[in-house]
Amino acid sequence: MLFNIKKYLAFTLSEVLIVIAIIGVVAAIGIPTLYNATNQAEIVMAEKKVYADFMQAATRLKIDNSGDFTGLCPTAYDNFCMMNRFLEYMKYIKTCPANTGSGNCWSAEWYYTDGGLITDSPTSHATAVLNNGAMVMFRYHETTCTVNTCSGTACCGWLYVDVNGFKSPNKVGEDILHFYLYKDKLSIVNTDDTLMYQP
Repeated sequence: MLFNIKKYLAFTLSEVLIVIAIIGVVAAIGIPTLYNATNQAEIVMAEKKVYADFMQAATRLKIDNSGDFTGLCPTAYDNFCMMNRFLEYMKYIKTCPANTGSGNCWSAEWYYTDGGLITDSPTSHATAVLNNGAMVMFRYHETTCTVNTCSGTACCGWLYVDVNGFKSPNKVGEDILHFYLYKDKLSIVNTDDTLMYQP
């Protein structure tokens, strides 16, 4: 009597379907986790690059402005002037002066770390897109840098940088870095421990 080996090496349709279902479940669980980890790693790398670029630009601007940021712009609330002064030392694609509308150089909707919608409209500030795709919003306060306009401390102004442009989550502390421009330095606002990148 001959032994039919083919009979014992084949898979049944139900076995194949079960294996496919298991692979599908594993992929459904693993792919989003892998995507999120990759996305977060990209954001952290972008934050490091943006932080280094702005610190370098601020250092050069400070030296060229007689050693501090006093009188950086001739009049208070000249956001466009502050933007232009920084962009002298940075590579950018385009600028959007105040009142040009959101959606050009800044997201129409952006959020606090806790998820609350920020109502400070980009239309009242000067914004720009850097050559790496990051978007920047500039707000100049006043020329002497002595008014307590930055969380109760005296500063010249502030800026926000969305390191991955229009891509989500558009949230401060995740893909949006917040900086204060003091009289003697540019400093990241990292009081929130949820920042992905801690300099």
